[in-house]
Amino acid sequence: MTRLNRTIHLDFHTMPDIPDMGEGFDAEVFAQTLADAHVQSVNMLATCAEGFAYYPTKVGIMHPHLKFDMIGSMLEACHKKGIKFVAYVNWTFMHEIARKHPEWCRMDENGAVRIGPVRNGNPLRTMCYNSDGYKEYLKGIVKEICEYDIDGIYFDCIYPRPCWCNKCTEDMLAAGLDINSTADVTEFTYNNILKLMKEIREIVPKHLNIVYSAVAAEHKQGLQYRVELEHLPTCWGYEQVPYHAANNRTWYGEENIVYMTGRFQKCWGDHGGFKGKVSLQNDMYDALWNGIGFCVGDHMHPGKNLDKGMYKIFGEVFEEFMQYEKWTDDAKYVADIAVVKNLYTAHHDNIAVRYTDEMNAGTAAGRILNQLNYNYNVVTEMNDFSKYKVVILPDLITMTDGLKAKLEEYIAGGGKVISTGESGLNQEHTAFALDAWDFIEFEKVDTTETAFYKTEHTQDELDDFAWSTYHSGLFMKAKDKKHEIAAHVNPYFDRVWNGLHGYYYVPPAKESGYSVMAMNDNVCQISFKLFSAYGKFFAPFHQNLIKCALERFLPDPVIKSDNMPSTSRLSVTATEDYALLHVKTTFPEHRGNIGIIEEHVELPAGHSVSVKGEYKSAVLLPAKTPVEFKVENGYTTVILRKSTDMQCLNWINNVKITRFDG
Repeated sequence: MTRLNRTIHLDFHTMPDIPDMGEGFDAEVFAQTLADAHVQSVNMLATCAEGFAYYPTKVGIMHPHLKFDMIGSMLEACHKKGIKFVAYVNWTFMHEIARKHPEWCRMDENGAVRIGPVRNGNPLRTMCYNSDGYKEYLKGIVKEICEYDIDGIYFDCIYPRPCWCNKCTEDMLAAGLDINSTADVTEFTYNNILKLMKEIREIVPKHLNIVYSAVAAEHKQGLQYRVELEHLPTCWGYEQVPYHAANNRTWYGEENIVYMTGRFQKCWGDHGGFKGKVSLQNDMYDALWNGIGFCVGDHMHPGKNLDKGMYKIFGEVFEEFMQYEKWTDDAKYVADIAVVKNLYTAHHDNIAVRYTDEMNAGTAAGRILNQLNYNYNVVTEMNDFSKYKVVILPDLITMTDGLKAKLEEYIAGGGKVISTGESGLNQEHTAFALDAWDFIEFEKVDTTETAFYKTEHTQDELDDFAWSTYHSGLFMKAKDKKHEIAAHVNPYFDRVWNGLHGYYYVPPAKESGYSVMAMNDNVCQISFKLFSAYGKFFAPFHQNLIKCALERFLPDPVIKSDNMPSTSRLSVTATEDYALLHVKTTFPEHRGNIGIIEEHVELPAGHSVSVKGEYKSAVLLPAKTPVEFKVENGYTTVILRKSTDMQCLNWINNVKITRFDG
């Protein structure tokens, strides 16, 4: 499949009371506007979350005020311009269908129809993936859509929220499941999702790509071949995109992934908001330094056409992306480090909380690595560990039999492991799971969050300062003090109310004999949930512990830089013939709870970045301007120029180094 770097996602959910639906639409103007903006592919709603179809349907309900085949006319006009056309179908939200067929709806444990995101003023009835009527309806819609000459189907909002409808309840009881267990019911729902995904794949022509949104990457193998990472940073923050890109790279490859941002100041549904060109450029740079394509989410006025002024700006951003494609298209992200995530399972008593906690720890791990300029991928026990020099187990990784076997083989081959919090323990939390941890004595889990630690590996001259952990962890002890990097310090007491006083001001008491960080030649264990704590408080002294471990375990990373700001982002992507160094310096300013980007951040001249390998030349892309560099000790170092925009450093022969300064 042709790599699609420049795509548009039209979020076209339309209320029934739009009387001029489609009246100002012109398919030829629509397609020409996309073509002028250098768009390669567009996602357009065949059916929307409101449950309306945008084509004449025998199965569903066409929008009541639409008088022509909008999908057919769009598709024909786009194909004339060489633009691919992907049809969108929402799996969970089909409000009009659900309203007319309440028996197809998902129900809660009290028998009430489950409603979608009421909190944002968009309450939508949700569909049951086990309902025979709904499944047949969905398959009918898919068959109709596939009669068009589409290039793919995008299935959105596939959420494993539990259902207690009559059909699900009868099927669960027949299977011997506990209908009073949210974990059992959620797992049953998730299994129905996976089953329906396979059934849909069977009826979609094999040459058509499918996107199954919101399903774990490890469960879509063989069912989809393209990933669209939906993430609106002004709504959801900026740090999850690198983490999710790192996860999906290990399954699909960079060439099959696009980062879907949006032009909105708020979130989906923001027809009148635009966060600005510089903010979109920043998101485009985030796609480039992660080695993936770029997609902009937009709304089209239901009674008009695409906004030409907006698409002029989109076109300028896409044109900037195009300048680098002949170098970036074939380049793969180069990672020294693997961050492990648990295989997704719906079977957990509080799946939403557990999954959120695990992802927060993982994204915090990614943020620390990005700030320290280390390249990483995210893996599960199903992936190959051998290609990585260091494996990180952040806070809450469950030591399954599969993961144990994978880690035993990896460590036996000389691999290095950094583990934090509960990771590393057996599933009963009674001992460390692997013999490689035998240099540490485990006593019990510490549920308090008031412990301290002392270490020589910290900033400035505060070697005797007692640092807070800010999170729960383990009571553990290095059997030999030579393996102790940080010593545990007891608090005087935990934070409690004893009926007389609120013990809030808790100072450190004295060293307890336990260890907070212990390390030998292959394993580093940090006792507390460092990444979860960092994700809440962003303490540099927590980051320093990870930096200490990585400097010992990974003395020769792919990138070295001593003087770049922590807000910058560096990465290397490569082919067999060259590599690209990406340097990005623009970052969001937080105003209230929202990250805002209005100007590019200038990088002063004189910063240096070293890339592993000895290369013969360096140039700045796309103009191929020569750049000062030197080769020594197995690294090639470039001296960065002052810049205020994205640039690329290109090392000819084996390596091209690409610089992105947003």
